[in-house]
Formats: sequence, structure tokens, C-alpha cells
Amino acid sequence: MAENRVAVTGVGLVTPLGLDVDSTWGGLIGGRSGVDYITAFDSTDYETHIAAEVSDFNPNDHLDRKAARRMDRFVQFAVIAAREAVAQSGLEVTDENAGDVGTVIGSGIGGLI
Repeated sequence: MAENRVAVTGVGLVTPLGLDVDSTWGGLIGGRSGVDYITAFDSTDYETHIAAEVSDFNPNDHLDRKAARRMDRFVQFAVIAAREAVAQSGLEVTDENAGDVGTVIGSGIGGLI
């Protein structure tokens, strides 16, 4: 017998245009580019000196300092975006429904630096 399921959706974003849905959307409709000169490392020895970096990001603004230190940067982005999506959805995660809650995460690449 099939159980009744309800899909509750929310979106969370951490992008070169913004650290949340509102700022990213504002950048998109405002025609801003997320591409700029590389600041995360010295790109002098590389042919490319531009990239779409997530800037002005401080993981300690969103995560426990100790937990943030144990995560790759791309994992920090995923956790923060997932939290935003859950908050936006209005879903209350409880002990009773925790096993039925999931998230879908999209990431182009991670764990290189």
C-alpha cells in the first residue's frame, strides 16, 4: 500500500552572484556577472586570471567554527544552501519525519583547493 507523500520545496543558493537566493536572483535580473579576477590564490603562473568565485564568504557567519574547519569549502556552500532551502520551504523537520526528508544538491566541482 502506497503512503501519501507531500512534496515541500525550497531553494538555497551560494553562488558567485550572491550568498543566498535573493542576492543571486538580484544579480541575475540586474545583469551582473559573477566573473572577476581570481582572488582565492595567486594565478600569476596560470594562463587564466579570471573565474567565477564565491566572494565575501565567511563560513563562520553561517556555521559553527569547529564544524566549518572540518569541511571543504564546497561542502560549506552545500550545507548553507540546504539550510536556506529548508527554511524557505517552511518544513519543520521532527524526529517523526526526519527519515522522510531529503535534499538534492547540484555542484559543478569541489574539493580542489
